[in-house]
Order: sequence, then C-alpha cells, then structure tokens
Amino acid sequence: MKKLLLLSALFIFACSSDGDNPNGNTGSTDPIIGTWEIFYSEAIDPSNGWQGSFEIPIGDFTFIFNSNGSYDIIDSGFLEQNIGTWTNLGNNVYQMIEDQDEYMDTLTFNCSNNILIYDYDGEGSILEYFQKQGYNYQNCDEIEYNAN
Repeated sequence: MKKLLLLSALFIFACSSDGDNPNGNTGSTDPIIGTWEIFYSEAIDPSNGWQGSFEIPIGDFTFIFNSNGSYDIIDSGFLEQNIGTWTNLGNNVYQMIEDQDEYMDTLTFNCSNNILIYDYDGEGSILEYFQKQGYNYQNCDEIEYNAN
C-alpha cells in the first residue's frame, strides 16, 4: 500500500510539473520574462565596414515576455501590436513564433538580467538593446557597443 501511495504521489507531482511548463520554457526564472523597452539599436555590415547606430526613445518599442511562453510586441511609432510565442532552447537561443513565422534569435543578458541584447539574425549584424522596465540602462557598465 505504501508503494502505491508513493507511486501515486510521484505521478501527480510529475504531471503537475509538466503542466506548469507547457512550451519547454523555464518558467518564471527565465531572464526573458518581463517588460523590455528598447533604448539603442546598431547595424554592422562586415563586408564594407559600415557601422550605424541610433538611440531610440524609451517606450517607442516594447516587448512583453510572459511566463506562459507568449509575448506581445508594442510598437508605438507605428501603433501596432504583434503577439507570438517564445521558447528558450538553451545557450541564449530563443525560438520566436509570430503569425506562422519562426525565428531563432540570440539573446544576451547583462547587468543582473536587466539589459537584454537582442541579436535578430544570430550573426551580430543587427543588435537591439533593451532595458527591463523600471531599470535605467545608464546604470549598466557591462555593455560594449559595436558601432560608434
């Protein structure tokens, strides 16, 4: 009888753990979860050495990553909102799915997970820098920008 109760308890625990993590995301401990505001963008073209960068006003472009594996993108400049799903694949690679389009993007976190560097193509040629809402990116001295 004790073995049956132990097996039942293990089964219930295992099932509840699977249900809490439907998309393979690491739940509320994943550093991506939260509201992120863009503050800087840069583009690098390695073939001709051209580098360009520009600051972006806080609030113009916002990512909201939820613990259930969904996300919202709010672009106040174009008055648009897009939704999708995200999955942490490990090694700073995240799968983003939006309107049947699938992306594998590299995200790096700095300053105690308060700064997010979003590498859209995985090759470092387009980088966008986000601060977690409520954090001031100017307090972070870990960021090394590529463009001048």
